[in-house]
Amino acid sequence: MHYARISRLDLIQGVVGEIAVPGAVWNEVVDEGLAHPGSSDIYEATWIHRIAIAGSPLLTDLHIQLDHGESEAIALAYGHSRSIPLIVDERRARRIARSLGLQIIGSAGLLLLAKQHGLITGVIRSRDECFLYLYPQCDALPWYGRTMLGTKFR
Repeated sequence: MHYARISRLDLIQGVVGEIAVPGAVWNEVVDEGLAHPGSSDIYEATWIHRIAIAGSPLLTDLHIQLDHGESEAIALAYGHSRSIPLIVDERRARRIARSLGLQIIGSAGLLLLAKQHGLITGVIRSRDECFLYLYPQCDALPWYGRTMLGTKFR
């Protein structure tokens, strides 16, 4: 929930509408993260829904490879609707989600969609700007992503 850190949850809502957050992610970001910027915004957002995930063989298998939040997010997306994109940045989780036939989008992809929807005009990367919060591994963002976003680097 990098977008909460910079008070831009509106970009997620503007791009995807309502989202479902599995319990493990909610606990990590909201319950355990109350001191972190944006956690109260997530808690108060009426369009972000906390969903409890019941145990399943898939979830058990995912826990072997991923942390609890990513495991539950993938299990939720797999069991709910494979046509709704899973928001995930971690490389291993993305690979596993793709192997299960899930659509995925990351923080940078959300920025691209936000730009296409006219919600932002570009992203500026500097120590003081939001890009570092949204995508800490800026250099890992593919060149085409930087070009399409109109990213300016300082």
